[in-house]
Amino acid sequence: MYLNINRVEFVVTNLCTGQCKHCSVGHKIKETGHIQYERMKHILDKLCKRFSIQSVMCFGGEPLLYYNEVKEIMREASGCNIPKRQLITNGYFNKDPQVIRQAVIALKDAG
Repeated sequence: MYLNINRVEFVVTNLCTGQCKHCSVGHKIKETGHIQYERMKHILDKLCKRFSIQSVMCFGGEPLLYYNEVKEIMREASGCNIPKRQLITNGYFNKDPQVIRQAVIALKDAG
């Protein structure tokens, strides 16, 4: 069997701050579960050793509700030299300017 993976996408959570009518998982936006990086640590490293991964994306409901998980995924992607690292967000994950700043700095530092 031939398998060629070049892109990895993480649905961080279905929980979302929006109520968008066009949302494909709108019926799940109140679910509070999320990816736990500790349970999948080094998965990108393992994939990169076997495949030429060119892109990593984090999305879902509002992934920045769990920005620490996104940060760790992006840090691992950066460490694996994955050239394209993407995040789909509505940008509304917290009202506290300090938390927002902390998240932005953490993501920038993660690459």
